[in-house]
Amino acid sequence: MHRFGLVQMDIVWENIGENKKKVERFLKEAKEKAVECIVFPEMTMTGFSMNTSMAAYYDEINEFFEKKAVEYGVTIVYGIIAEGGKEKFENRLIIVDETGKRLMEYAKIHPFSFGAESKYYTGGEQVYACHWKDTILSGFICYDLRFPTIFQMVSKESKVIFVIANWPDARVDQWDALLCARAVENACYVIGVNRTGRAGSLNYNGHAGAYNFNGERLTEIIEEEAMLTVDLDLSLIDQFRAGFPVIQDRRSDLYKKMKLIIHE
Repeated sequence: MHRFGLVQMDIVWENIGENKKKVERFLKEAKEKAVECIVFPEMTMTGFSMNTSMAAYYDEINEFFEKKAVEYGVTIVYGIIAEGGKEKFENRLIIVDETGKRLMEYAKIHPFSFGAESKYYTGGEQVYACHWKDTILSGFICYDLRFPTIFQMVSKESKVIFVIANWPDARVDQWDALLCARAVENACYVIGVNRTGRAGSLNYNGHAGAYNFNGERLTEIIEEEAMLTVDLDLSLIDQFRAGFPVIQDRRSDLYKKMKLIIHE
């Protein structure tokens, strides 16, 4: 059994100093509640900013989280803006464990073109997973949630998949539905962490949640800034998959070869 903390934080727009204070408060709470892994929203220290100059704080932000992971003895999942090479920028998710070791760094594959993100950030080209304690974790970012293929790729090994987001309240019902769907179709736990508060013309109302392989929501719905906790028995994934082999029954090699035939 492992305890996870889901932080739906009201991110202060592009204010790293204030957001560090918020993060530290939640880390203290996490330690008090014996949380082993704490998850923060997309672009944790800046909000969903198209100001790519914020990538200049990449090292500072990583050093902060690595130091705090050791100080509070907790694994941290967070979002950050980064340079991607060749003068391109990426929206990334990072997992750092309680020793300060970076376990995984993933670049969002699907920039949100509807919200102009694709004009400022290039999409990543690789999925990742990492070993953590007695299991394997993976993670995606916001708009990625609408693309099930990448979830199927990582669920071959991963038992917990994180989705960190800045997902507006106008589409929050879709957020809830898609998190549930990804958990069911991949026979795993899916943990979604969204922000709260307001940024520009957009309002965010949290709905952070953990879902199991049966599509059951394991956390209550809260719409204000808060940390939710959930205890997950990861051994249940193996038991469920052994009895209901949806992962094994996929025909991935065939899917790659198939073409759509439209009959006249």
